[in-house]
Amino acid sequence: MAAITKTNKRVQTVPYQVMIAVYVAFIAMYTSDDHNIILPILGILGMLPFVVPFRLPQDNPLVWPIRFVVYGVLIAANSSRLAQIDSSAMLGQGMDNLGVIAAGEISVRLWRQSSEKASEIPSILFWTGVVFLAACQVHELRYTRIYAPILFFLLMLAFPVYRSRPAHRLNTQIGRFATYCRVFFVLIALAAGFAVFEGFTTYQNQITQLGEQILNGSGDPTNLDVSGISKSPTLSDSFNASGSTARMLRLFDYDGDPHLRGMAFDTYNRGEWQPAVSARQLVSATSANLNSEAIGHRCIARRLVQDDGVAFFPLNAIGLDSEDATDRHADFEQGGPVVFTGALPLEYTIVLPQDPDKRGFFNQDPDGNETRFDLVVPHDIDPKVGLIAKEIGAGLTTPQAKINAVEDYLLENNSYSLKTQVGHGDPLSSFIIEKKSADCEYFASAAVMLLRCLGVPSRFVIGYYAHESDGPGVTIIRGDDAHAWTESWIKGVGWVTVDATPGDGRPDKTSSVPPFYVRWQEWADDRLQIVRDWLTQLTPVQLGLLVGTILVGIGAFIYVRSRMPRKRTASRTAYTPSEAEIQILADRFERWLKDRHIPCPDPTTWHEHLSHHVSDPEGDHAPEELTAALRFVEHYYALRFGSIDEVDSSRGDREEIASRLKRELDTLEALDRKTPAAKERVPLER
Repeated sequence: MAAITKTNKRVQTVPYQVMIAVYVAFIAMYTSDDHNIILPILGILGMLPFVVPFRLPQDNPLVWPIRFVVYGVLIAANSSRLAQIDSSAMLGQGMDNLGVIAAGEISVRLWRQSSEKASEIPSILFWTGVVFLAACQVHELRYTRIYAPILFFLLMLAFPVYRSRPAHRLNTQIGRFATYCRVFFVLIALAAGFAVFEGFTTYQNQITQLGEQILNGSGDPTNLDVSGISKSPTLSDSFNASGSTARMLRLFDYDGDPHLRGMAFDTYNRGEWQPAVSARQLVSATSANLNSEAIGHRCIARRLVQDDGVAFFPLNAIGLDSEDATDRHADFEQGGPVVFTGALPLEYTIVLPQDPDKRGFFNQDPDGNETRFDLVVPHDIDPKVGLIAKEIGAGLTTPQAKINAVEDYLLENNSYSLKTQVGHGDPLSSFIIEKKSADCEYFASAAVMLLRCLGVPSRFVIGYYAHESDGPGVTIIRGDDAHAWTESWIKGVGWVTVDATPGDGRPDKTSSVPPFYVRWQEWADDRLQIVRDWLTQLTPVQLGLLVGTILVGIGAFIYVRSRMPRKRTASRTAYTPSEAEIQILADRFERWLKDRHIPCPDPTTWHEHLSHHVSDPEGDHAPEELTAALRFVEHYYALRFGSIDEVDSSRGDREEIASRLKRELDTLEALDRKTPAAKERVPLER
């Protein structure tokens, strides 16, 4: 058997819904995969089967070798990307290669010869889903929010193509009703797609945390997964923030520094900041060491997601407190975090100083060991970084002047981007020396290392950047407000915030605007939360009175409703005539059709059969006769299936239709006896 055959039939293609879904997945992966040229090539190859008649035989043993050759070519073409993998990006690169292979599998299946038009559709749809899954393995979700609903809608349109269609429809009315039903369920499926996508987007951190708890079997506060930010910041090819527009915090009456710190890191090792959150020693936090009784401007932070419990606050906060927390832990030795554990809605108080020069309770002078850590420049850092630092700080003597010079240097020589090419060697050295574009974690890390080279103790900090107003005196914090910056120590002043990220790279410029339906959902959630808050403030007596009032109201409604007169009607499916009577009418009509030499073949319906004869200009049957027969069929369907608008659900109307059917059938049989064709009847076979 030949490896490639030419079909004499019409060129076999898959339905347009399937192909559009395939190309939506291809485009999604192309835009999220640094414009991988492999995907446009595979897209062109997928279009050729629409015009080329050659196909791969479905059962030919050479199909598998051809498939493996395609896989090998795709992996070889993607090998340049594999050379740049670092350990932290291995999973993302693996999903990237899986998506490319899935795209190649789709192209192979589009070229296969198919005995049935839809036989390849399920597998193509499956691999389309794999391609789209690979496209979603990015932190930037603004494009995914567009592609996901479109792809889901196309899949809903494509699956009915594979479903075996009925040979006929009972009549036009039933067909129209079935169409309405399909449209309704497609809309329901589309709405479900939006809901599922938004659910996973909104609660992805909780889902991840739940998975880790199941795998690790630990609810220990030291085993944290910080919502929206990196639990172990790593300089990779994309920003570690989740990119989610899910609301994390709501701040009331907050007018302080927009940099809300979560924790600091002081050890840099081959692109990764340590110690990891899970390696920190959290101790019980008391009101005394949190300085909860501090006097100052008190603002409220309300946690909106059930996350790891990390509290976010500015560096100059002079106190923290939470009456809602059931447990409080903190790491005071390594710059955080502070963890408040408790059920939602959990609120904690941030105390801001009235004197702007007053230090926060986390802003204490480092001891000798901490200072040494915050001045360490690892051996992995290229010596050229130290030379660049000396050029930056030439002639400068004060720490603040050196800080300003480092900020200016990075702003002038590097630009912001959510993605970068890590390259070989240390990613931070490469960023500084080659003046690359990268995300805020690179800028913060570069500022730390350059300042350390200039003798200024510095550390890497992660947290949120507060900027979005949610009404008068209210600030909302979302997942994509995650940010990284530097804290540097100046003797006599304390730790100061250093943000070397360009202005266009800060969250107030890069955060995406939530879609309108997310805004509606948030509005509904807020209204529901108001009701919850109101209920929690009720005393047991008030709550009992409220429940009693509701029960009395329901009882009164049921009583009044039961006393109202009702018009009793029979169900639409309750037939007055018996099944035997209806079957007798059907048998009589079948006999009439055979007597007229127009028996109805299977699986054609009576309506389709008679409509064909009515539209046949060369037929030898009187149009009036066929029209009367069609009228009988429509009324029979109405009685049998209850699908014509003129049929009411009342018992009297159904009895009237049954009587009408009998009269119409008597008229047909009487008309049959008057026609010459009655002499040539074909006896009914039993």
